[in-house]
Amino acid sequence: MPRLFKMMPIGLAAATLLAALPLGALAQQSDDADMITVTGQISYLQRIALQPGSTATVTVSDVSRADAAAPVLAEASIPGRQVPIPFSLEVPTQDMTERGRYALRAVIRDAAGNLRWTTDTNIPVDPTQAVNDLGTVNLIQVTTLSAADEATYLCGDRKVTARFTPGTLALTIDGELRNLRRVRAGSGARYATEDDSLSFWDKGLTALLETPEGSTECTRETAGLTGGSWRVEDINNAGVIDNSQTSLSFSEDGTVSGRAGCNQYSGSYTREGDRLTFGPLAVTQRACLPALADQERKFLDAVSGPMTISFDATGAMILTGDSGGRILARR
Repeated sequence: MPRLFKMMPIGLAAATLLAALPLGALAQQSDDADMITVTGQISYLQRIALQPGSTATVTVSDVSRADAAAPVLAEASIPGRQVPIPFSLEVPTQDMTERGRYALRAVIRDAAGNLRWTTDTNIPVDPTQAVNDLGTVNLIQVTTLSAADEATYLCGDRKVTARFTPGTLALTIDGELRNLRRVRAGSGARYATEDDSLSFWDKGLTALLETPEGSTECTRETAGLTGGSWRVEDINNAGVIDNSQTSLSFSEDGTVSGRAGCNQYSGSYTREGDRLTFGPLAVTQRACLPALADQERKFLDAVSGPMTISFDATGAMILTGDSGGRILARR
């Protein structure tokens, strides 16, 4: 009797063949599907060269959560190049979802590790696209307020200018420049001349000036913060809702207030050099639309911990939180 053969449907046959393949072969076939490629080049508009020893760093991070540091999914460091600097990152998709939010950030640091250039807008990365060509990503120049910058103090009817460097202080008082060295102090930072005839005890927003005529309490001018309301233009590199009016207003008496979204807030702040810390904030309890309520929560979470202040070349204020939150605001 002739043997009969039953025909198997093509789709089922293909599935059976794939099932018979070794797992390693399957994994090799799907390698490309496990990555997306993010390409582009970083540059800036100013016609100035980077300092020798500068390094560009490009990262892709998960910015879906505002209440946690943004995990870095891919990173590339590019030393010793002048702009435009091309980049290409392979980003693993195993930790990405279609509904997640992902962003690229680029920075350039000098040989000492100081931040010199940075992106200041949200640059989204689409996890559903195999290739994200971002074109030219322009950076802005950063001027960081640090301990080496000048600060002005009002000491009675005197205006005193202090320039801090590691271990020393150049103090201009009554038009005369005096050089002081740092000495031991129980708190704050105390500086004195060699003969101890002049000392300056810096305690952040306040200081004590000691001269042969006596001691004078000093108040630091919170330059760059006070003098007007700051309008928030970006929260955590994700932009803000149009006309949401999120704002910050700093007063010289150490109080801060503004709009978190649809609610008002008020509280206190302290500043020491380039470090800014908000005290507990009182917030009104008005009901918000869901999207605005979400943005308001992200803003309040961002300012809930210590932050570093910097100002870019355009005058924008950038507050970067230790936990990853970031706020960009302009007057």
